[in-house]
Amino acid sequence: MSTSGMPQFHYHSADLAIDADIDVSIVDSVVDVTCTMNHYYHSHFPHLHKIAFDLARATVHLYTFASGNTLAVIFNRFIGVDGKEIPFLIQHPQLAQLCSAFSLTPGPGEWGVGDAAYVVFTDHMVFTALAHLVGAVSHHSETVVNCARAIETLRTAVALPGASRKDAWEQFRTALNVEKKFLKLITDTSTEGRHGQGTFIPGEVTGEIIRRAWIIMNRFLEFRKRGNQPLSAPDFPLLEE
Repeated sequence: MSTSGMPQFHYHSADLAIDADIDVSIVDSVVDVTCTMNHYYHSHFPHLHKIAFDLARATVHLYTFASGNTLAVIFNRFIGVDGKEIPFLIQHPQLAQLCSAFSLTPGPGEWGVGDAAYVVFTDHMVFTALAHLVGAVSHHSETVVNCARAIETLRTAVALPGASRKDAWEQFRTALNVEKKFLKLITDTSTEGRHGQGTFIPGEVTGEIIRRAWIIMNRFLEFRKRGNQPLSAPDFPLLEE
C-alpha cells in the first residue's frame, strides 16, 4: 500500500497555543506522519499522538473502503525534534492496578488468564464488552462511545432474560454494587457521539470514563468468579459519584 497526492492538514489549538502542519505518507505499507509545529514540549505528546494516529487511521480507512482489504495502523517509533528515535508502545500502567479479578501470574487459589478466558469464550456478551473496552484505549476517537458500549453490553449479560431496560439497569447496579451516578458519566457523555455528533471532550473526562469502565469490567469478572452472587461491602464498597 502506498499513497500519493495527500493533502497537508493544518491543526490549531488555542488552548495549547499550537499550530501544526501535518503530513501523512504511506510507502510500501510503512506509515509516516510528520508534524511541523510552531513549538513543541513533551507535554504536547499525548495530544499530538491522538491527532497523528487519527489522520493515519483515516488514510488507511480510505484504502480499506476502496480495496476491501482490512488493515490496521500501529505506530512503533517516535522521532523527536532532536532527531532521536524512541521505540513506541501505547501503555496505560495505571489501569493494570484496577484488575483484581485475575492475574497474569496467579498464585495458589487465584484466577489466571485461563479462568477469565473461559468467561469471555463462553459468553458472547462478555466477549463483545471486552472488545469494546480494549478498543476504547486503542483508538482515542472511540474512547467514550466504546466505554459506554462495553458497560451497556455487560448490563445485558447480567440482566435476567426479558427484563425491561429499567429493570436491567437496576439488576446490573445491584449485582456490581454501583450507584447510578457512577455510570451516568459514561453513558451520558457518550450520547452525542453515539448519535453521530462529534463533540470535544476534555482529556481528564475521557481518562475518568476509562477508569470507571475498567473498574466495572473488573467487578463483572469478580461477579462471575463468585458464581454470579451480588458483590457487597466490605470487599466491594459501593461505587458512587
